[in-house]
Amino acid sequence: MTRRLFCALTFDEATRSELARTQGLVMAGLRAGSPTARSNLHLTLVFLGEVDDAGEAACRDALAEACAQTAPFDLELAGVGSFDKRRASVVWCGVLPDARGTQTLRTLQASLADGLVARGVPFERRPYVPHVTLVRGARARVRPDGTTPQVAEACEAASAQLSPVRCRVQTAHLMWSHHPEGGALTYTPVFSAPLGR
Repeated sequence: MTRRLFCALTFDEATRSELARTQGLVMAGLRAGSPTARSNLHLTLVFLGEVDDAGEAACRDALAEACAQTAPFDLELAGVGSFDKRRASVVWCGVLPDARGTQTLRTLQASLADGLVARGVPFERRPYVPHVTLVRGARARVRPDGTTPQVAEACEAASAQLSPVRCRVQTAHLMWSHHPEGGALTYTPVFSAPLGR
């Protein structure tokens, strides 16, 4: 049996509320888009894809090891941006390069990636850009003159109204991406590793 897995940080209710507020500000500047469900808001560390039982066990070990080497830390989520695509865009809340906790986050992610490599677990390898996906399929509103602005303009407008969202990171999770009984996309933690233990 395989499961579609990824490693991520999740958020407490207060942080989710702030991110949901950010989503609302972004959506006000869009004509279309699918907001990420509140319960699914997360910050990916590593995307794994379809993983069998043996691979999942190795993932758990790698995550536990990386977390044990990292003390709990404070993280600041700030700024709204987009990955622009031809037809629609993905809108995200990012992490400022010099913000509190950013280097620790990157160290945790790199340690996890190294642990997966050492255990022979394949995963998606690309430059790490930490972010929380807020909206998929984003399309900008059409201006009165008939022109269509870039989604980035809606992101800039939202960013101007926001302060950094601060949260405490104490645990990382191995998440299962699935559709329970054919329902809505759901991200379920299947393993949790505390930091610094």
